[in-house]
Amino acid sequence: MSKKTNQQSEPIHELSEFLAYPSSSEQREGVPPQLLQQIRCDLAPKPYLIGLHLAAIHAIAGGATLLVCPQFGVGPWGGGHGLMGFFMQWGDLACALGCGAFFASITAIATLFFLSRDELRILKSQGWAYYSGLMALSVGVLMLLGDGAQPSLDYIIPWFLAAVGMGHLLSRVGRPSNRGPARSFS
Repeated sequence: MSKKTNQQSEPIHELSEFLAYPSSSEQREGVPPQLLQQIRCDLAPKPYLIGLHLAAIHAIAGGATLLVCPQFGVGPWGGGHGLMGFFMQWGDLACALGCGAFFASITAIATLFFLSRDELRILKSQGWAYYSGLMALSVGVLMLLGDGAQPSLDYIIPWFLAAVGMGHLLSRVGRPSNRGPARSFS
């Protein structure tokens, strides 16, 4: 019985210790200002730095997708139709949706491994803005690098919407952590 009493009183003891701890203003006096500034920067990363990190990740991940799925006349390296042949069996619209979603999904998955938790938190809440800009830039670059055949808006718009939607959707999936569920879907 005493073991159960100790287990119940332990959280109460911890709470009492926490409440007795000095207030935040008293606590801050002993913390070096450089450390506080570093903590502020880590908790609130600058939006342009997140965009630059995302663009760098996308340059590599987007380039890797061109190995297996052509985008606006670029790729697949080594010839052939790649995933486009699979998507085209359902028509141009399915190809645009599938290729756009695949193109952005590889980038979104890569961000889970290369962005910090705080950058992912910001991306999770503002993914539409980041992925809209990134995919608009991607369409422009791919059209410039393409084979000269300019796709119609009937292809570009579904591709763009699928890419932005999939990028944002996958950015909402959190990185696995040591505590709690493997992924956060909130």
